[in-house]
Amino acid sequence: MDIISHAVWGATIIREQPQVWWAALFGALPDFWASIPVLLYLKKNKWRKFNNKEIWAEAKKNSMYLTFDYISHSLFTASVFAYIVFQFFPSYWYITIPYFVHIVLDVFVHRGKWGVRLFYPLSNWHINGVNWWETKWISAVNWTVLIAVNLIIWLIIK
Repeated sequence: MDIISHAVWGATIIREQPQVWWAALFGALPDFWASIPVLLYLKKNKWRKFNNKEIWAEAKKNSMYLTFDYISHSLFTASVFAYIVFQFFPSYWYITIPYFVHIVLDVFVHRGKWGVRLFYPLSNWHINGVNWWETKWISAVNWTVLIAVNLIIWLIIK
């Protein structure tokens, strides 16, 4: 799913202030980490044509991008990340939950080479879901559910 909705899911799950901003960040973090090779590629090319889809597609062909994507979307990596957060900020361990939710959501909306390798680098196994960017209704359902959940929470709390 798109990075913005992952951040909103994170903020929806952890509504406590000021941790809500950390939760939004952690919800989007796997996609941020996966984008590091693309950003390095763009920097190397002096950020030319930053908004050009062909440049992004060319950068994503790099095998390093897939490796970063597999690593950042792994439950193994998420567990290590959560452990580190717990060691330094034990009372805030729960703000890593959106990272795990991100991975679980992506399992069902990615397939083929983009499939989420749940236990990477220990295993290359993955579930073949559907690619959300090729199936337009997935984004509509995702955002509808996000809005509905937030409205229900808002109505119950108010």
